[in-house]
Amino acid sequence: MLSQEFLDHLTCGNRDAAAFLFAAYDFIHVLDALFDRDCPVTADQLAETATRYSYNLLLNPFVQQHKAGLAALLFSAASGFAASETNLKGTPARDYIKSLYFELFVYVAFLCGGWRHAQEIGQKVRQYDLETGNEPV
Repeated sequence: MLSQEFLDHLTCGNRDAAAFLFAAYDFIHVLDALFDRDCPVTADQLAETATRYSYNLLLNPFVQQHKAGLAALLFSAASGFAASETNLKGTPARDYIKSLYFELFVYVAFLCGGWRHAQEIGQKVRQYDLETGNEPV
């Protein structure tokens, strides 16, 4: 799970950006758990996650200000997930495609802290191990 400390660093203290990233990260992982059936998801957990994500997409000021860029990255992440679970299963490209949502974090870091900050964050999030779930952050 993402730490509040890392989210604060990534977003340079922008609470709206941090709330959006947490909501997106949680939503992505709950969907993946439901699809893979590798860990239980309760009805309450699904409802809470979907509500948090929906509220952030509809009402979060950071999202509203940057919706065009964020929408494009959310589309790429969703498309990458679908490809990774269908026609790319068992290929070397699978983990790369499945991890496209990492670019959402890098883009938010860019919006909050500029190019150098985004490159620093990019190095960290790209160390995530998709097989073990071992997060460097």
